[in-house]
Order: sequence, then structure tokens, then C-alpha cells
Amino acid sequence: MKIKYAGPKAVISEKGVDFDMTKEDKYVYLNIAIQLIKALDNEYVSGREYVYNGEMKRLSDAEMFDFFVKNFSDATQFLEEAEASANAYVEEELKHVEANARLSEDEKDIYRNNIKIMRSYVIQRSINKSIYYHIVNKLGDILREGRVDYVTAPMYQKFAHVFHTVQGVLQFFRPAIASKVDIFEKGGELFVKLSVFNR
Repeated sequence: MKIKYAGPKAVISEKGVDFDMTKEDKYVYLNIAIQLIKALDNEYVSGREYVYNGEMKRLSDAEMFDFFVKNFSDATQFLEEAEASANAYVEEELKHVEANARLSEDEKDIYRNNIKIMRSYVIQRSINKSIYYHIVNKLGDILREGRVDYVTAPMYQKFAHVFHTVQGVLQFFRPAIASKVDIFEKGGELFVKLSVFNR
């Protein structure tokens, strides 16, 4: 098992395989999410502002996987469960094809073969997504436990996406933690800011 880019969501049918370009592989956000954990998972003095150089070199697939395994005590079990869940999803899709009364036997054969051809792609995408959300949940824990008031980053789509995902995680804590994502300009450059409230 490993982390690697798969691609946008595959739309599989008896007609072939298409890709939904609006449903990006969560892999593209993993490097940012890991950089945020590296920046935030430290001891800080209250009232001080800290700067983290997020423009470090991009982590390789192997480095991201190693980070995940070393920093998540449940990584082995989590990855096994994520892979099992992804395989179960593919098997369920194959069962749906069998149960589809509107398809001819030839169409079912084509559909099944398309699913089988795309199996490893679909599983890798699912594993990437599971790892991403596991990392983002840890970011939520860090923000909840760490007294971080806000995090600011350059206004890149990937940072904004990760901030919005973290915001969703914070809402599911009990009690929920209020947060806000803003975009602002400073010195002619755009930034995105995640503010955390009510802890």
C-alpha cells in the first residue's frame, strides 16, 4: 500500500469510463495538510505569532507515506481498513451491475470489465481520500487542543480547500468549535485565513 496520485473521479458504466474533472483526487491536498501538521503540532508560547516556511520542497509520495505511518499510531490498522473498505466498494459496484435488470448480458460484461480495469485506480483514490481525512481530523484535534487562534497562508486553491475541510471537522466536534475562513489582501498579495473561536 502506498500514497500516489490516481486522478479525478472515474465514472464507470457499460458505455466506458469517463472522468469527473470537478472531483479531484484528495492526493493533491495531502502535501499541504502534512505541512500544516508540521507547522502546528508544536509547543507555542501564548500571545506570540509564529511563521512557518510552507514553501519547503514538495514531499515525495514515499515521504508523505512515511510521515503518515510515523505520526499516526493507528496507521497500519487504518490503512488495512481503508483498503478493505475500498475493495468492498468495488465488489458492491460489481453486485449492482449483476442486479441491474435494464442491462443486457453483453452490457453487463462490458460494465464488469470496466470496473475491473479501473479497480486499482478506484482503490488508490479511496485510500488517498481516507488518508487525507485522517490527517485533517488530526489538524482539527491540534487546533482544538492547541489554542491556535488563526492560521494564514498564501491564497492558493489547495490551502483554501484544506482550510474549508478543517472548518468542517471543527463543526463536528462536541461541543462544536466555531471557525471562519476569510480571504484578504496584504501588500498586493492574496491570503487565506482560518480563524478558530469559542474554545
